[in-house]
Amino acid sequence: MHFSTLSKTKKTLAALALLVFALVYFFAKNDFQYFKYYVYDFTHESDRFAALVNAQLVSTQGDTAASAVAESKTMAIFTGDTGHITKGKLLDASYKKEYDQLPEKLYAPSFGDIFYCVTCTDDKGTKQPGYSMIETNSPQDLEKYQPKLAQENWKAYLKLAMKGAVEYPTLLPAILNDNYLVSAEDFSRKYGHNFDAFYLKELPYGVKEKLMRFYASDEGTNYRFLKSGNLKYSSLLRKGNFSGPDKEEIAILLKDTREELNETYLLLVFLKKNDTALHPEYYIAFNEVFQGKVILETIYPDPEERWDHKVFMNTEEKVETRYDSLRILQPEQKDNVLVYDEKFDGMRKYVQLPKSEIKTISRD
Repeated sequence: MHFSTLSKTKKTLAALALLVFALVYFFAKNDFQYFKYYVYDFTHESDRFAALVNAQLVSTQGDTAASAVAESKTMAIFTGDTGHITKGKLLDASYKKEYDQLPEKLYAPSFGDIFYCVTCTDDKGTKQPGYSMIETNSPQDLEKYQPKLAQENWKAYLKLAMKGAVEYPTLLPAILNDNYLVSAEDFSRKYGHNFDAFYLKELPYGVKEKLMRFYASDEGTNYRFLKSGNLKYSSLLRKGNFSGPDKEEIAILLKDTREELNETYLLLVFLKKNDTALHPEYYIAFNEVFQGKVILETIYPDPEERWDHKVFMNTEEKVETRYDSLRILQPEQKDNVLVYDEKFDGMRKYVQLPKSEIKTISRD
């Protein structure tokens, strides 16, 4: 049958098929190590997109204020990076064996996960809301639903909850319900498409908040995280323990969107300040603009992990750094390395040459 004679539904399916093929080709070519993740998670991201679109249609139709309240009560999107979906109480002792076989923490939610509140009420009661991963919350639909691998325990527990054998699972700590769960409309308004890529979804909550504030400022309005050419995401965004052990700090390159022919990047390094009840706080410890392409690499101080772990730090010989450091590579230029300076609580840049050669270049 000629393509022009196909129904609208078939045309839509054909377009989706082409989109899937393009996405699979793109990720396989550019970030093969995350290829499995994207293929596996495509259906879940499609469901999330459909839910967001549906929520936007509901909120923009403006039938009544009550419908907007109902939407925010039944569906919420997780924006944090801590917490767990946790078991409730056992209500039917005949299901104790199945209940005990499941872990206390059923699932660790990630940015963009959709929760459907089953036991939400309008009052401010002390009982914790219970959540499902599907909207209709029926045994038949749950059976057909294919969760992420990490959600299997949550799905198994929901089967018990739907039988009335257990309370519906809750999100703990309880403070997360009011701070990390937002409506689809608020999620779309605040984050847009700035964190759609896998690497960006995994950014700590505190870094996402800092980036959104930077994007909204006069200085940051023209900068965004954009991958160009064959550069991989891992070349533009690096994690490391730059200022201490177990810090999970971030270095990210943002591209100047005004530049079409010449590439200009802004490097930001976010260091962890301290932990709070909700999430760690971060601050910008380094910022500099670079002309031309830039690639980032994390240098680990453990020689068993990486062979090239020593760097020049205004010294004649390479030395080991106390914590992770960051290598900056540019075409036809000497590498630079950022190392944490405890005295000034920031990242200090060292050109990768012996000290005597740096002085020679300076005199020339």
